[in-house]
Amino acid sequence: MPFTLFVAVALSITAFPVLARILADRGLENTLLGAFALGCAAIDDALAWCPLTAVVALSTSGTFADSTERGGGPRMWATRGKPRTY
Repeated sequence: MPFTLFVAVALSITAFPVLARILADRGLENTLLGAFALGCAAIDDALAWCPLTAVVALSTSGTFADSTERGGGPRMWATRGKPRTY
């Protein structure tokens, strides 16, 4: 099941450079529609990496509870421990 989730989420991430190249080849990168399409694709790519990291944390630990205990999931971006003082 974790491998299936990983493949499904990984395939849902768009090919942003391919879209940029297609728009550049067609001369649409400077139009309102081209800028809107690139902006939407950039946001979509940024948001798609979040479930991918959760799926990777889940697949390496086995359960969702284990993935959050080991620093994955929602705690992934939190600071760990106090800063060192010298």
